[in-house]
Amino acid sequence: MKIVLAFDSFKGCMAASDACKAAASGIHAVMPYAETLELPLSDGGEGLVKCVERMVPTHRVVLPVHGPLMEIVEASYAIAVDGTTAYMEMAEASGLTLVPESRRNPIEATTYGVGEMIVDAAKRGCRTIVMGIGGSATCDGGKGMLDALYRLCPHPHCRIIVACDVTNPLYGPMGAAYVFGPQKGASAEQVYILDQRLRKFARETELAGLATPEMAMQPGTGAAGGLGYALMTYLNAQLHSGIDIILDICGFDGLIRDADLVITGEGCSDAQTLMGKVPYGVQKRCHRVGVPIWLLSGRIDDAGKILVQHFSWLKSINEKDRRPLNVLLQREVAMKNMENTVSESLRLSHLAGFPLIRRARREDIPRLQEIFARARSFMKEAGNPDQWNADYPSRELIEKDIESGDCYVVTLDNSTDKKTKLDFRPESQRGYGKIEATFVLRKGPDPTYDIIYNGKWQNEKPYAAIHRIASSGTLKGIFHLAMLFAMHRYNNIRIDTHRNNMPMRKAIIKEGFKYCGIIHCWSGDERLAYHYTSSPSDHTGTERGLRVTNDSTRPGIPR
Repeated sequence: MKIVLAFDSFKGCMAASDACKAAASGIHAVMPYAETLELPLSDGGEGLVKCVERMVPTHRVVLPVHGPLMEIVEASYAIAVDGTTAYMEMAEASGLTLVPESRRNPIEATTYGVGEMIVDAAKRGCRTIVMGIGGSATCDGGKGMLDALYRLCPHPHCRIIVACDVTNPLYGPMGAAYVFGPQKGASAEQVYILDQRLRKFARETELAGLATPEMAMQPGTGAAGGLGYALMTYLNAQLHSGIDIILDICGFDGLIRDADLVITGEGCSDAQTLMGKVPYGVQKRCHRVGVPIWLLSGRIDDAGKILVQHFSWLKSINEKDRRPLNVLLQREVAMKNMENTVSESLRLSHLAGFPLIRRARREDIPRLQEIFARARSFMKEAGNPDQWNADYPSRELIEKDIESGDCYVVTLDNSTDKKTKLDFRPESQRGYGKIEATFVLRKGPDPTYDIIYNGKWQNEKPYAAIHRIASSGTLKGIFHLAMLFAMHRYNNIRIDTHRNNMPMRKAIIKEGFKYCGIIHCWSGDERLAYHYTSSPSDHTGTERGLRVTNDSTRPGIPR
């Protein structure tokens, strides 16, 4: 089983990397053989550069710039090793944390230092700048940045991609001043002044022919006190969801394609989570490929029942810890609560009756032989005595399937005490219930599929093949479960079965496979060949002249 851990930071107590590490410990406590992939993430604001540095080779650049109040501060950003792309955060030069609380004044704060960082990157030969614009102390509409560029490098010749996690317009009731001004120290009177300034700046930009009135209302133009607007109108920057930029950089879609579960989380999850935060960005990618996703956060407020519609499991890591907030915010406490919550959630998933699929191990062979023996008996009783002989599959073949990593088992955990809901088995055995089914999922090419008679495959694209499906008879719908597992990983799936295996033929057709023709297996025996593809443009065949009967959900159906 592969579980991907894709957390944002839990601000004030736990870094994203800490959350991933703790969650991995919780998984291995109950599923010691599970494969975990830790992906600490950022939504593109603060933390973007560190997040990128964990994913791609870069080197750091440190330089003096003018801070929010025009004092000299030390800023840094990262450049990819090929020297063409810079990754920076505007907060390094104009961030709120650079200004003591007693001196915060967005009327005076400037983005001048951001312009200096852009100029520095351009002079070093960077042709693309990816900029996170969260955590600002400013509300100058980006005018300070433009002043720096005008004085130092009027034409930086850089393509700028902005990682933006807010959707606010430049001005108005939902604009930069009214929504974010108070957080930066602005009084009610100052908020009004700032909003008027932004409106004036927009009009000046429009008169200069650089923008239309509608552009000020575009989502994200109010980010970082209006910096998003200046970047977009004066520098032709592209505004993108911050988390989408990060997920693209790390190749997230490819990393979850063969995952069985993704776990994400943040400090506090509520309706705002669905407005560009890390968990929602991760959820959307998982939804596309059908991978289940859990949300485990420090606090969860889902009074409107919105989050439950997007995540298959929601839980606060502090749900059972009644200690004061100042204790819960301690790094060690938060990590331990994350570890315990993940372990408990995995055990509860078993209690809910969810079968788990994992790769088979050598010690599973005796149980697999029992299941295959039952499958042979079932086939014989169903009028199909010729598909598998008395010793098929042999122990040697099973061992090869396990060695190659292509043999999977379906387990159901009934070992937990129903009264206490505790698992009393040794820790090394927890998370592994009794094996109730097995199948082989192997990436092609499969030599037996090279030649097909009386038809053709739907396409010649890369594919995976399903073989040797068998069940103990305890679980129904094993083929459907195997198909869901396969479809999470591959767009093209091929399978074959014996002409007399009517239950399997019915199950294959029900899952969307198309009959393609006849192939011959290694023994020379004839098999009916089927192909599933997620591409609607591919050829769709039909099972001509082959009548299909019997119940597809009946257990024990082997290949």
